[in-house]
Amino acid sequence: MAEQGRTTLKSYFETGDKPTQVQFEDLIDSVVNISDDGTPITNLVEDTTPQLGGNLDLNGNNIGDATAADLTKLNEVTATSTELNYVDGVTSAIQTQIDGKLANVVDDTTPQLGGNLDLNSNDITGTGNIDITGSVTVSGEFLGDLDGAVFVRVYNNTASTINKGDAVYLTGGNNGDKPHVDLADSSNANKMPALGIVKENINPSSEGQVAVSGKINFSSHGFTAGANLYINGLGALQETAPTGEGNLIQKIGKVVSPNIILVQGAFR
Repeated sequence: MAEQGRTTLKSYFETGDKPTQVQFEDLIDSVVNISDDGTPITNLVEDTTPQLGGNLDLNGNNIGDATAADLTKLNEVTATSTELNYVDGVTSAIQTQIDGKLANVVDDTTPQLGGNLDLNSNDITGTGNIDITGSVTVSGEFLGDLDGAVFVRVYNNTASTINKGDAVYLTGGNNGDKPHVDLADSSNANKMPALGIVKENINPSSEGQVAVSGKINFSSHGFTAGANLYINGLGALQETAPTGEGNLIQKIGKVVSPNIILVQGAFR
């Protein structure tokens, strides 16, 4: 008496066969009995709350048709990396990852992006400050107040470094949308008026920024607080207007404090 497969069982009942008692017993032992085994389920779809009576052996097969939404229902996963192994680049225990999930971005006090943030036509709203080190590109309108300097990106096409705090003029050349600049000179009408004051040193054949309006940080500039600043000589600034018939007068800014200069006289 033993359980047999369908092929073997069918062979007992071919035309002309006379099954033996043992073969009938094999048939009985090989099928489900409602009295002994309970009501069988012909299809798992018929059981809306199926449960396992023991371990499920996939026997090398997969559980198909599971969606991401289905997987999110595994709220009580307690498997360790030993049980599930690492999959597709996972580098820490599965339980650690699940325990470390965030229910809300507010839970992370120092969130970081792994790539570009796409607003998907939505807005960032709220009260607070946004601090960015780098450039901000706006293709539409900028609406709001400005507190700081307005800069123009320029190109140093000369063979010498143009230093922070120097006054520069437009030479007429350009590198794409970056105009060429050189040191302004109050004694040379061809090198006046000045565009503004250089924010940081600009090396030869390099790009830089020139403040044409607003406040710039210029630590220990050496000028007197409250003084006016004029172009004098090659790129130099002084607190008094230059004298002499050969000099042009351009007031380029005003000293706000020992560390701040207010640029206010571009192209004047």
